[in-house]
Amino acid sequence: MAEGQMKSLLKDMEHGDQDNREMAATDLCTEIEKGAKLSPALEKSICRAYITQLSDTSLNVRGNAVKCISKIGSKISEGQFGEITNKLTECVVKGTEEFHDIYATCLKTLISEADETFGKTLCNCLLPPLIRGTEHKLDTVREQSMEIANEILKRFSTVLAVNPASLDKDKLMNNLISNLA
Repeated sequence: MAEGQMKSLLKDMEHGDQDNREMAATDLCTEIEKGAKLSPALEKSICRAYITQLSDTSLNVRGNAVKCISKIGSKISEGQFGEITNKLTECVVKGTEEFHDIYATCLKTLISEADETFGKTLCNCLLPPLIRGTEHKLDTVREQSMEIANEILKRFSTVLAVNPASLDKDKLMNNLISNLA
């Protein structure tokens, strides 16, 4: 698909009709999965559009954005991957309760499929808010924050061995122990 057509789909992702937004996001995702070549500027615009859809008024559009993000995560640059995972982490820790599970599942999928070279970025960017999430008043947020932090720790333990400053071990252990009690 030509870049012009992809830009048209991007525009449709902002359409007033939720069906158009959802369909455009799906079509764009399909093209990226097929291996469409993206310029850095277009990739950034696409990732921002999906991030915007995570806050859409339509639950269907939000759910579809999560599905699309899961599919394209392995095909985008580290910088865009970081932006998307930061937003998903924010949604898990601060977002609406009805979508915590969906955002958490998407985040775990992205972490499991992330390029090994993204480890330092993920550890530095995601662990601090996830550790704060373990102190949240809602049990689901605390549990999901711990589960996602666990996924990061399992997947990128070698990065943490080299860069332990990104992990506040004492705070994480205290929160883990207090949540078990």
